[in-house]
Amino acid sequence: MNKIKIFLVAAALLLSGQTFAQTTKATIQGEISISTANGLLGGTILNNIVLSYVDWTTCSGTGGIVYWNAGIPTCLNAGTNGYTLTMVSGIPQWTLPASQSANTVYAGPSSGSPAIPSFRALVGSDLPNPSASTLGGVQSAAAVSHQWINSISTSGVPQLSQPAFTDISGTLGVSTGGTGATSAANAIINLMPTPTRAGDVAYWNGTNWVTLPGNNSGSQYLTENGSGVPSWAASSTAGVSSLNALTGAVTVTAGAGITVTTSSNIAVAVKDGYTSNTTCTITDQSGASLSITTNYCTYSTTNNTVTVIASISYPSTASGANALISLPVAVPNHGTFCSGVPFNVGGGVLALGAATCAITNTSTAGFYSLANGNRTANSTLSAGTFTFSLTYPAT
Repeated sequence: MNKIKIFLVAAALLLSGQTFAQTTKATIQGEISISTANGLLGGTILNNIVLSYVDWTTCSGTGGIVYWNAGIPTCLNAGTNGYTLTMVSGIPQWTLPASQSANTVYAGPSSGSPAIPSFRALVGSDLPNPSASTLGGVQSAAAVSHQWINSISTSGVPQLSQPAFTDISGTLGVSTGGTGATSAANAIINLMPTPTRAGDVAYWNGTNWVTLPGNNSGSQYLTENGSGVPSWAASSTAGVSSLNALTGAVTVTAGAGITVTTSSNIAVAVKDGYTSNTTCTITDQSGASLSITTNYCTYSTTNNTVTVIASISYPSTASGANALISLPVAVPNHGTFCSGVPFNVGGGVLALGAATCAITNTSTAGFYSLANGNRTANSTLSAGTFTFSLTYPAT
């Protein structure tokens, strides 16, 4: 009688979800047959199986399997949803399907409660928020004219703003519309024509800005040709010898032999205090708004002394206001200056015993009686023509 230690053993795959009690050692005689439901091997039903006693291997979870591995029963725990059981070199393994749709990942649900993983596309919530030291998901930003992204929040939101000049570094070169400098002085140097020497004169030649080299040949003056191009010319005298046919006010430097030839309405102010004969107009300053006619009026200044010579005509008037006329040069604050006896050449009753007086600290003159010093009224001068000469200090 042969004795055999038995337990169900085969190179078969047994579902670990089934319940098997471990068999104790026993003595069995004769041939042993098992049911076709007890074991499978590659889909072939085993009718006669050699049994031996082994230790039972326990698998965790529902769906795990036990397989024969080099004479040792080995457990392969239950696979994950979507995995497929395949044989690799005779060993069973759980593997993912060989192919999936493009741009999908194996992950849990995109939102809601936990669920079995599956292949799906990534969504924004799968990405972490960025931080100062880690990468993360960032929202899109609609383009806004003249604005840039100046920062991204830790929630992944871009912040837009219009850049300021202080956000820009460096300098813009002349060839690109800038000055190539960071100061006004250097900008002018970069933009102006290349200098030749001290005293250069920059001028427009009709096409470009160019320079006339500074005068380094002594006393010369700047002149222009018919096209307006300047040049330096030598001076034959130390100053200006004469001025002819001028209009307007001209200031010259006094010097030996200066000759001033004037036309009407020319005032030539000379630095030694001389002003040539200059025409003037006498007006009413009494407040009566009288229309005084200036028949003749000139004045000159020599050695700080003003001389006015004039002939005026008064309109017919009954105004009792004191007569007051304008002077071409202000009277300094040195007192009242009287000179010349008004000479009545027609109309009026102004006596020869009267004087024309420049009133201090004003630009006016009045007529005063030599007998009692009283002012003469406008009515006394009514319809009269008078000639007078008046001299007073200029300063």
